Amino acid sequence: MKNGAILEKRVVRRQSIDHIDDQGLHPVLARVLNHRSCGYTAYQLKDLAEPTLLSNIDSVVDRLIEHLQKQSKILIVGDYDCDGATATAVAVRGLRMLGYASVDYLIPNRFKSGYGLSEMIIDQALAQSSSLDLLITVDNGISSISGVSYALKRGIDVIITDHHLPGDQLPATDMIVNPQLPGDTFPSKAICGVGVIYYVLLALRRKLVDQGRFNRENQPNFMSLIDLVTLGTIADCVPFDQNNRILVAHGLRRFRQGLICHGLRAMLDVIKMDLASITTVDIAFKLAPKLNAAGRMDDMSIGVQCLLSDDYESARSLAHMLVSFNEQRRDIQSSIQVEALKQVSSSRDPSKNIRANVLYHSDWHEGVIGIIASRIKDLTHRPTIVFTDENESLLKGSGRSIKGIHLRDALADIHAAHDILPKFGGHAMAAGLTIKKTDLSCFTDAFHQRIAAYADECFTEVIYTDGPLDAGELNLATAQAIREYGIWGQNYPEPVFDNVFAVKRVRLLKGKHLKLDLMLDYQPVAAMWFFIPDACIPLITVGVQLRAFYKLDVNTYLGESSLSLIIEHGSAMVEAVASSA
Repeated sequence: MKNGAILEKRVVRRQSIDHIDDQGLHPVLARVLNHRSCGYTAYQLKDLAEPTLLSNIDSVVDRLIEHLQKQSKILIVGDYDCDGATATAVAVRGLRMLGYASVDYLIPNRFKSGYGLSEMIIDQALAQSSSLDLLITVDNGISSISGVSYALKRGIDVIITDHHLPGDQLPATDMIVNPQLPGDTFPSKAICGVGVIYYVLLALRRKLVDQGRFNRENQPNFMSLIDLVTLGTIADCVPFDQNNRILVAHGLRRFRQGLICHGLRAMLDVIKMDLASITTVDIAFKLAPKLNAAGRMDDMSIGVQCLLSDDYESARSLAHMLVSFNEQRRDIQSSIQVEALKQVSSSRDPSKNIRANVLYHSDWHEGVIGIIASRIKDLTHRPTIVFTDENESLLKGSGRSIKGIHLRDALADIHAAHDILPKFGGHAMAAGLTIKKTDLSCFTDAFHQRIAAYADECFTEVIYTDGPLDAGELNLATAQAIREYGIWGQNYPEPVFDNVFAVKRVRLLKGKHLKLDLMLDYQPVAAMWFFIPDACIPLITVGVQLRAFYKLDVNTYLGESSLSLIIEHGSAMVEAVASSA
């Protein structure tokens, strides 16, 4: 058997671990879950990791109670992405629910203020309120060395809540909650920024109950915040370990019951999303980008305002603005991606084993370079950093990595060797950085050399498959069971199946999408292959056999549901195949 369109990828079939009790589960769903590393599916709140396991949590809670007793003026300083926006909204809502009377927020503007708790942000905060008592960072702060020192000198107390990896030096305060701190015993290192502040609020509420401020019957119900925790956790692409899946499972349940804040309901209404059947995939690809667009194109404060709105009509007006920002983002992103791919193509040298992409253009929009880095990384399976001008002398960069290559650690190694990164931070799969314009060539060479040191297998993309489906399993009931489960995310992926089909009909849509009628053991099934590689288009014709790696989708039209396949990867088989693989 020969491949007409060779997959330059390694195919790995997931193996069963047999740790799921399949009683009551659809058999295909049970099989899929047995292929995932964590067998926990009870999703009980009592199984969440204890807040007391977080370093410094007791002292942070005591400090917060001191500020409650004084009714201090508190400012939440967030980040301009979806995790930061939801973390800010959770902090503001949660503290107000606990009796804090003066809680406001400030989101740094990506284009004017930069990232995190800086001296500029503190001056901006003091210009708004000269009597500020406490700053609480959410989803940032662990790298804000000068910002924290400046705040303390101005007489402002600082509490840091973050999940990003700390550097060699920590800010000059003991009031830090971050599961990544050295020696921290919290079991979920995958928790994101909104998860960290949610845990702080849980610990704070527990202490206030113990002190008698609330009794267990009338304590604030923080389940009303779990929708925001779910959105931030999904959007930040953190691994779906057991703890995160418990949080998301309860949040998804509330989404489907319509028990969400006005801002989220308005956003979902504007994009016409059905709450009853929403999944984590829908939240990741249809909801989160709308909120992220505010920080990318304008000001994330608009997104936070939407999430905090207690009036539906006001929230709906803001939701329309967010959708408009996202449309602008897509248009800009599309044109930049074309330019970026040209740079990748022109930089290829067959005589050199180049294993990373470093791209730069002075006019690229700062708000979308992270998305461009992600798209180029996906298309080339190479770590990618995209730069644009921050000012006349500095470049701002955003990077994305591939499995097996820890991006922040690679940047730390480069900085240690060359001292050319005045600012950088992030985690294994994503990072941000600033360099001098004059250091771009040096950085590019250093990055290529550092990435070239990784093992060869890192640079061959792996397709993980849950194996084939029998013709009797390839039906709407299977697709609905997988969709109803719905709790898929990073390191706990939505199932991908693998079969060989006979191609019965082919239609090319808009020159880049393929609509297919396929046959498996005399059973017809419809399929879509979005953004099919150009090289594959002439090979997928009527009569050929197609080896397809696909997801199951439920297509609903005029109230009628049907099965459809979404092809992720595929190859045409030149020689006839009698039946599915």
